Amino acid sequence: MEMEYEGFLASVKELVAELVGDNVQVTVIEMGKNNGVVRKGLMIRHKDSNMAPAVYLEEYYQEFLQGKGLNEISLSILKSYRNTVQTTDFDVERFRNFEQIQEHIVYRIINLDRNRQLLEECPYIPFLDLAVVPYVSFHVGREKNGAVLIKKKHLQLWNVTEKEVLAIAAQNAPRRLIAGIRKMEDTLRELFSVTDEQEQEALEEFMQEIEESEHKIPMYVLSNQINFYGAACMLYEDVMEMFAQELGEDVYILPSSVHEVLLVPVSKALPPKEMLEMVQDINTTQIPPEEILSNHIYQYSMEERGFRML
Repeated sequence: MEMEYEGFLASVKELVAELVGDNVQVTVIEMGKNNGVVRKGLMIRHKDSNMAPAVYLEEYYQEFLQGKGLNEISLSILKSYRNTVQTTDFDVERFRNFEQIQEHIVYRIINLDRNRQLLEECPYIPFLDLAVVPYVSFHVGREKNGAVLIKKKHLQLWNVTEKEVLAIAAQNAPRRLIAGIRKMEDTLRELFSVTDEQEQEALEEFMQEIEESEHKIPMYVLSNQINFYGAACMLYEDVMEMFAQELGEDVYILPSSVHEVLLVPVSKALPPKEMLEMVQDINTTQIPPEEILSNHIYQYSMEERGFRML
């Protein structure tokens, strides 16, 4: 399988290079992602540009295995590259200027143990089994979001301290990436929105089951308005406290992924051991490795006005 993928990678690189011409360099890269995951892709760079978008190829490889031709895939990659170049608001030169970039500095939370090596290079704050890390947020294309993790080498470039950049991230994140809490049923309805009449009927039956089960175990989704690294919203000042006060009780927090967490009132939840097993099973079978947040669950305590790990 590995040799097949390497052959696919080489073939696509050659075809894309032919399509873009001599003024554009196409290279194969490996990028370290969250949780130690390494992804391969193509970096495409025009000789007159300081922007070099990376197009990851795992999804294209799956399309190839399902019968899609290499030429069609190469054209899709080229289209993705051009769309990114035209619509991305990230400028490398601007990145060098701290005065211009600081308003885009926010934070996310990642797993502490799974990212020990990465965290040696980054400013961070430990929180339970997690780490709070600052990053620069920007748009990639019309509907995607990008992130550049801030490393210690960036602090040297900007001549700022870890404490300063973490404080800026803490100030910006709640303002730029606004938190929102929605019922699970509303999130699912939006996620699986359909237009076909038969599919709509099936969706309504499914939602009816969800609504009936929610009367037993009400669940809520906490994320930001773009659902991108929204699990960090659990740390925004007053978010969990106000939600717990609204419910009138403590809240269990289930880490769905780095992008969102699930909230469950303690009095109506399953036993913590069962929820823990559920989270661990979902992480193993449903969540991409680079998006796993934690194999633990948490409890927000109204009395302590803080978190504990279960």
